Amino acid sequence: MTDNRLGIKIITLLYGVILTITVIGFFLLASFHILDVRFWVSLATVVLAETIVWSLAGWGALRAEQFKKTVPAFLGLVVVAVTYQALTIMYAVLLWLVIAVPTSLYIWIQLITFGAVFVIGGLLIWFMQTERGIDKEERLQVLGIQEIRSILNESNLQLKGWQEPYRSELKQLFVQLEENVRFSDPVTHPDIWQEEEQLVNEVRRLQEQMMQTPIEDEHKAVQQIQQLKSVFGSVQDLLQQRNRKLITVKS
Repeated sequence: MTDNRLGIKIITLLYGVILTITVIGFFLLASFHILDVRFWVSLATVVLAETIVWSLAGWGALRAEQFKKTVPAFLGLVVVAVTYQALTIMYAVLLWLVIAVPTSLYIWIQLITFGAVFVIGGLLIWFMQTERGIDKEERLQVLGIQEIRSILNESNLQLKGWQEPYRSELKQLFVQLEENVRFSDPVTHPDIWQEEEQLVNEVRRLQEQMMQTPIEDEHKAVQQIQQLKSVFGSVQDLLQQRNRKLITVKS
């Protein structure tokens, strides 16, 4: 975060320096040319192009993490911005200072150029937003299985409080369940989110059961183990249903 803030400060400073040089340069040119509409249009478009370029630089420095998976689109935006910057300078030099095209034609050329840049830039930004949206959805889709694995790992730690032979029996159930979870497709589908939610809730119930203090009375301990086995069986059934339906909706 500190590096990002430092980068923003440097970019802002450079932008301010270049903007100042641009404005001073234009008004120096105005001493040799008439201060007409083309002057103000040229100044406005060059300043606008510079603002776009340096805004992109600051945007990239501030949110670098977001651009890791949208690098092509972001680089495309940079290319469009730099190209627009070059065109505005070229228009000012050639069309205004050298050729001195009519004001109306000059304005139309600038408007058409800006319109093209606006459309292309908008499409690239839309593409970036779409890519980030897909990436976010994929991350959300794998959270279910990841959460189940995390809960099972935490629940597994509770085995230390159990005595033999119950510990070995529960350990075997955990191994079987963890193996089934490990071989389950982590990327889910919106059509089975309800089943996945039920599965996660059942795994949480298993965790709550495991966190209960083991009962020393043998008869009650057997009942406690039977309850745990029932929850294990329920989790296994829900996991199998989830996997079967996932295969169906993805096929």
